[in-house]
Amino acid sequence: MNSGLVMWQEMEGKFVFRFQTDEKNVHRNMAMMKGFKMVGKGMNCDLWIYRVEFSSVENAKKTLEILVSKR
Repeated sequence: MNSGLVMWQEMEGKFVFRFQTDEKNVHRNMAMMKGFKMVGKGMNCDLWIYRVEFSSVENAKKTLEILVSKR
């Protein structure tokens, strides 16, 4: 199963987000980005989940767009 890259907000009103991917190159990019902390990893599959805080929803969306363009 290939889900690519998914982003969600942890809680409404808080600017903390999770980014989940099953793509190794996206995982490597997130691992090098400032503020991204790995909080989950697949045991029997390629799956990585990162947690990161932004100053706004718009900044989170821009980061998602950057990660999608680097695929």
